[in-house]
Amino acid sequence: MKIHIAHLYYDLLNLYGENGNIKALKNALEKNNDVYIHFLTIDDDFNINDYDFIYIGMGTEENMHIALKDFIKYKDDLKKYIEDDKIILATGNSFEMFGKFINYKDKHIKALSIFNYYTEDTNKRVVGEKKLNCPFTSKPIIGFENRGSTTKGNLNFLENGYTYKNFYGTYIIGPILVRNPELLRYFVYKLTNKHEKIDLKLEEEAYNRKERE
Repeated sequence: MKIHIAHLYYDLLNLYGENGNIKALKNALEKNNDVYIHFLTIDDDFNINDYDFIYIGMGTEENMHIALKDFIKYKDDLKKYIEDDKIILATGNSFEMFGKFINYKDKHIKALSIFNYYTEDTNKRVVGEKKLNCPFTSKPIIGFENRGSTTKGNLNFLENGYTYKNFYGTYIIGPILVRNPELLRYFVYKLTNKHEKIDLKLEEEAYNRKERE
């Protein structure tokens, strides 16, 4: 099976090694599939329907706003992609781009308005380890938050995130797929529609040690 993954704004939105999510997903998939990672950024040709999975990571607030200026031209294509049940994972502050607007440092920034949530400045950073229940896994999700904004609205995923169909947006970084092998298996299943045998023994041992702390 051929699987094409788009890593959007890889050069602007990659704080805290968030590209580890793509590496973990590729390693989990490539034993039984042909996996192609496409690194795309501003002004690159981006035909959204060429991809089975879209990933966007965390960046500085300034870099996220730079990416948003380019990203907004794909608004209608992104809406259709989501409604067609294609997969998008947006970690850190990148999922803010899919909401109505972002208020940051006295600036009101129009976002994609695909979903009805919105983002405001917290006036102080939220930093720390998190352990959160997840509707798609039997064990809690572990990860890290480091953000200067908060999203408000009809949030329904990992405390301060959002999911709809196969769109998944969360402030949790870490990277989330590296630290949570059960969630990684979930996305492998979503992409292949089968429960593939994946050796994640080391990841599972690391997760279990962290959960016991």
